[in-house]
Amino acid sequence: MKKSQDDAKSLQERALRLLARREYSYAELMQRLSRFASKDVVEEVLDHLSEAGYQSDQRFAEVWIRNRLQQYQGEQRIRYELRQKGIARERVDQEILAANPNWPELAAALYRRKYGEMLAPSREEQAKRMRSLLNAGFSYDQVREALKHLDSEAEFD
Repeated sequence: MKKSQDDAKSLQERALRLLARREYSYAELMQRLSRFASKDVVEEVLDHLSEAGYQSDQRFAEVWIRNRLQQYQGEQRIRYELRQKGIARERVDQEILAANPNWPELAAALYRRKYGEMLAPSREEQAKRMRSLLNAGFSYDQVREALKHLDSEAEFD
């Protein structure tokens, strides 16, 4: 019994050192710590840390979304990354709704940052630019709305 308590204490210290540097999802910590102890011990430690407020998937998702929005990432990419990090779909939906970003405006900001204020001179170049926004995680409708907004701004300049 003493050995398992030592394992749990050591594992908890390791987890706290990780969490002191940045937020981690429960699933990420499970993956990182599972090589040091059995799954049952890791779950017990992580459950204790979650109950004590040291680890929170909600807080992790909030921080992740805020960071990705600052990097001009789109909704689809953010959703995908959070799901890959083990965050439940309902939690992802809830946190994105709470963040309430204006996706077309964010897509337009990314466009301006990458390409300046001018729309592409050719259809081929415009298609290439649209693909780059789609690859950043914006939906087709969000990209079209962003480009329409940029086009209307260009008319008034």
